[in-house]
Amino acid sequence: MRRVYWYSKPLLRRNGWRAGGDRKGSHGLLENWICSRAAFFTTACAHREIVAPERIVFVNSFSNENGDTVRAPFHANWPLEVMNTLTLNEHEGKTALTLRGYPVKASEAELKAFKDGYKSMQQGFGATFDQLADYLAKEKRDSGVESAGHAGGARWSKKRELTIERVFNAPRELVFQAWSKPEHVAQWWGPRGFMLPTCEMEFRAGGRFRLVMRGPDGKDYAFQGAYLEIVEPQRIVFQGTIHDEPGHQVWTTVTFAEEAGKTKLTVQQTYSFESDATRGAPEGWRQTLDRLGEYLARA
Repeated sequence: MRRVYWYSKPLLRRNGWRAGGDRKGSHGLLENWICSRAAFFTTACAHREIVAPERIVFVNSFSNENGDTVRAPFHANWPLEVMNTLTLNEHEGKTALTLRGYPVKASEAELKAFKDGYKSMQQGFGATFDQLADYLAKEKRDSGVESAGHAGGARWSKKRELTIERVFNAPRELVFQAWSKPEHVAQWWGPRGFMLPTCEMEFRAGGRFRLVMRGPDGKDYAFQGAYLEIVEPQRIVFQGTIHDEPGHQVWTTVTFAEEAGKTKLTVQQTYSFESDATRGAPEGWRQTLDRLGEYLARA
């Protein structure tokens, strides 16, 4: 199934997917458009390949309340798993989105059920893609995405972007290590006066993290998500949810560059929407990086 959208690929791919990741039900930005208007079913999804921003390959199935794979509620012979390939191609400033799917290890009865259901699938995905088009139009209006003057170009409004640079008098490997282990991160993460009682990290591409800051007033502020890319000692890319609010997403890239024996650290963030938390981010990061510098000086 193919559909053409009037939006650039960056806007179409801001869902924080990662290869090997699992999705059950609907999460984050997906919940705004992924289901057709006609029905609701519980599904599970495992991503097999992600080539941003060109291709997403995933296996989907139906699941029960315990997360177990089950037969589709609408057909006794529906395939247990379907492999899907979603491709995104630029064309004169638009994006052609194509979805292809086929059953995994299906019997003859399952293949027949899948073939017989082709028309219904077209209708279901057609309604889903209609909702995606509506959602993208709203995102474009609300987020300030504008044409950059070339095919597929887009830029986010300044309100939703943050870039901070800092030079540390420490070797790049040491600065990178300070981000790589929970025992290090717990010593400097957060503004002054904040503690980090919870610091759980799987520091690898696809690994999860959960950080909970505790303010001077005793209130907790959670930040959790996944590492999307790690290139030691050059770059860390991660996506997270602010304060446990599913739609409040932030995408962060931290780069480490050698500079005359010192390390230039750059933090770049893009937020799903502006809030009190994002408006306070510049000062929060300034104090956090001050604490990182003090920690490196002691290391």
